[in-house]
Amino acid sequence: MSSDNQELTLFSVNRRFYEAFSTLDIEEMSKIWEHSERVHCIHPGWPLLSGWEIIRKSWETIFSNTTLMHFALTEVKITVQGECGWVDCIENITSVIDGAAASFAIQTTNIYTLEDDTWLMVHHHGSAHR
Repeated sequence: MSSDNQELTLFSVNRRFYEAFSTLDIEEMSKIWEHSERVHCIHPGWPLLSGWEIIRKSWETIFSNTTLMHFALTEVKITVQGECGWVDCIENITSVIDGAAASFAIQTTNIYTLEDDTWLMVHHHGSAHR
């Protein structure tokens, strides 16, 4: 598959990640991630989380405390190097968490690996954007 096609496929998978996030759907989120101990996640203000089970629980916690999550991605940059790809972007988020509305921006990197022609997330890192 050409590099352009790989980037387009990775763009699509990354979009599915944000759709799962927006709809607060843990089953769809689960389909995006590799289910192994090597995966990592850093939510803004959280410590490093390692392993799919711990990361899944973090998403469940976020989803259970959130009633609305809307994303507008800007400054999206996609890079593919062989069987590894990453997406850097700014998440412009509007949300309702614990009943309070908020708008904020998060600088994010999502890293994926290609396994059996499927991109799976192995790392998500978000930190406050200034």
